Amino acid sequence: QLFIYAPDTLSDLGLTLATSGGIKALQQLVSEVKPDLLIIDTWRLLLGGDENKTEVVVHGLRALSALRLQLPGLATLVVHHTRKTQGQDPPLLRIDSSAWVENASGHYSFIGHLDAAFGLEREVDRKTGDELIVFAGISRSAAPRTLLLDEDLETLTFRTADNEDVVQKLLTEKERAAWRTVENLAAFSFTDV
Repeated sequence: QLFIYAPDTLSDLGLTLATSGGIKALQQLVSEVKPDLLIIDTWRLLLGGDENKTEVVVHGLRALSALRLQLPGLATLVVHHTRKTQGQDPPLLRIDSSAWVENASGHYSFIGHLDAAFGLEREVDRKTGDELIVFAGISRSAAPRTLLLDEDLETLTFRTADNEDVVQKLLTEKERAAWRTVENLAAFSFTDV
């Protein structure tokens, strides 16, 4: 079952975390539809307040969390955007998913209250011009994991890229050098490496 709430205009947005009426409308909708997964696209619009203020962000997160009192199995996925890249070398999702996630727009309390955060980034290799589609993230209870994706432009779907070239693209320069060294050894132990 798929249910989509999408008002015609932003001024018609009846569901919001900024007002008690908007929160009640969201609670009512969740109570009627009983979703397993609630996808919010985007956080900034649903929040309806200053995403740079701790009290506004925490108020919104508490309202979302309270939905699980109605539906204990409810999972919530929030779509959010990163800040405009600043500086010469902004963090890359492929290299440092923690720093990339911390670059999310708004107050740090948003990231601090999440169970997991995932990113999707198109990265252009400066040397080759190749485009990488990187999916990675961080979680409170699991080690970070990074995937490179291939996209199908006809179906607009992604699949996990899975060849040795992918492994090479996920490594830093120093890791690549270590990989080449180990790759050429006939036999080795952990201490040799």
